[in-house]
Parts: sequence; structure tokens; C-alpha cells
Amino acid sequence: MKVIVYSIPSCGICEAAKDKLRIMKIPFKVANFEMSLDLHPGWRDDGTSELLSAAALNNNHPPIIRVDDQFYTYSAAMKVLRGMQSEAAAVYSVCQGDKREITSKNGG
Repeated sequence: MKVIVYSIPSCGICEAAKDKLRIMKIPFKVANFEMSLDLHPGWRDDGTSELLSAAALNNNHPPIIRVDDQFYTYSAAMKVLRGMQSEAAAVYSVCQGDKREITSKNGG
């Protein structure tokens, strides 16, 4: 999973988003929101157009959080990431259960 937080300096909610990701133990990169909106060669292909759309939907207020190839507002991103963590935890739990079952069948 690739997570990028588009933020600006001195943005309290941007810092809160980064703190929350750290608490959730989700690795992320930080990109400057304003500099990322500059049009440049290749902007249509590198995600800039999607970032512009996400920014417009969020009234041009950061943070905008990119999870893989999707852009989200802070609250929407947290819902998606919590869902991914819950899903991963469920898979881990099932795998651990299978491991215990195999061990008990083998007499271990």
C-alpha cells in the first residue's frame, strides 16, 4: 500500500493526519500540497489531475491523502485505511487459526 499525505506547512489537520497514520503504523510519504498542484509536463499522467479534482471537492483545503491510486479527504482516507487494517487483521487471525489447527493435527 502506498500512502502520500499532501499537506502544507503550519496546517494543524495535516499534522493530525500524519500523527494518526503514525499511530496506525501506516508508512507514508509527505508531499507539498501547493507545489503538487503546479502544472508541469506529464501532469495528466502522474496523478496531478486527480489531485486537482480531489482538492476541488475538498474546497482546496489540505490534507488530501492518496492511498495507492485513489485520492481522499482526511476523514474518508481514515475510513478506508481502518477498513484495510481490519481486513488485514481478519486474514491474519484466520491464518493463525489455520496454523493452530495444523499444529494440533500434527500432535504439536
